[in-house]
Amino acid sequence: MKKPDYFPVLNSLRFFASMCVFIAHAVAFYEVPGGRILWPHVVSSAGYYGVIFFYCLSGFLITFLLLNEKVLTGNIAIGNFYKRRALRIWPLYYLIVLLSFFVFRGLEPPSFGSAGWPGALLLFLFFLPNIAMLLGVYMPTCFHTYTIGFEEQFYLVWPLIVKKAGRRPVALLAMCFIAPLVIDGLHRYFYFRSPMVHGGPGRLINAIATFISYCNIPAFAAGCAGGYWYFGASERRVRELGGKRWTYLLLIAAAGLMYFGKPLSFGYVNLCSVVYILLILNLLTRKSGKGGLLQTGGAVSYAVYIYHPAVLLFVFNYFVKGMGLSGRHPLIGFVVYFVLSLVVVLVLSALSHRYIERPFLVRKVKYRGIPISDANASA
Repeated sequence: MKKPDYFPVLNSLRFFASMCVFIAHAVAFYEVPGGRILWPHVVSSAGYYGVIFFYCLSGFLITFLLLNEKVLTGNIAIGNFYKRRALRIWPLYYLIVLLSFFVFRGLEPPSFGSAGWPGALLLFLFFLPNIAMLLGVYMPTCFHTYTIGFEEQFYLVWPLIVKKAGRRPVALLAMCFIAPLVIDGLHRYFYFRSPMVHGGPGRLINAIATFISYCNIPAFAAGCAGGYWYFGASERRVRELGGKRWTYLLLIAAAGLMYFGKPLSFGYVNLCSVVYILLILNLLTRKSGKGGLLQTGGAVSYAVYIYHPAVLLFVFNYFVKGMGLSGRHPLIGFVVYFVLSLVVVLVLSALSHRYIERPFLVRKVKYRGIPISDANASA
């Protein structure tokens, strides 16, 4: 079965995931006298669900495109893959990092942890914001780029594996899905029962186990497995999984996990990842045009993700807080803050996509291993 190289529905899913992260940070950043408004955990944890969904989506799409290139050309041009990723990720990433370290520090005081200012900057410049996070570094307007650190590390390794591996590296993907679960279980058991793990070598073991947990490797593994399955699946199997009955069941499962589940609990990322990749595979069969609000939103979703903490902090500090709305009328203040922030970040992201990202995205054509639809330039 010949598969398309462009999936319109993925843009809509990207936009949905970016909005989940925006909502979570909007409620986290909004302060009222004496604390914060208490929101249902499904709202305050929306960012977690959005990030896991992003990881599944990345694993699926990158795997599928790599396999497509490998079959059609007999090879995977690793250097060209890295160049495409750099042109997609680096411009906005470095822009927000440099602005955060040199311009935006007045929005909210940063913390450089044990790395110090120079060490923190170097970690961010070398795409190690996830390591910086473990060292106690907190940069209010670019702290969220730790997820990009994990993605970049995934991009560094996975194409090499796909190039060398067989058609379906089942054992490797199963290990990536199960091993973090085992490590997390052992970590939880010994950390809460043995005082030895709190000092000496135990601190290093604890840091490594925590890092593995934050990587959310099962989400990447589930997405990659979905990419392999979809690439080799027959038309009949794809249609079966794309049925509306599956759509309803998977949406109910996703809603149930979000409402009743607890992020970061044992095995939770595994369950979410399975449901999310099945939902992605289910929705791939949906026919949708290349226009519309959600399609446009998907095109600017990366910019929304990059800019939104700075926009939220700016609007809160200089408009809502400055006018005293968060103190006198907290709910009205939140509505003003949320709507204004959303409008600003969408307009800013659209301008950024047009004048900053697009000049780099058009250069990706030079490094494509196979002809791919222009609409996939944002992939």
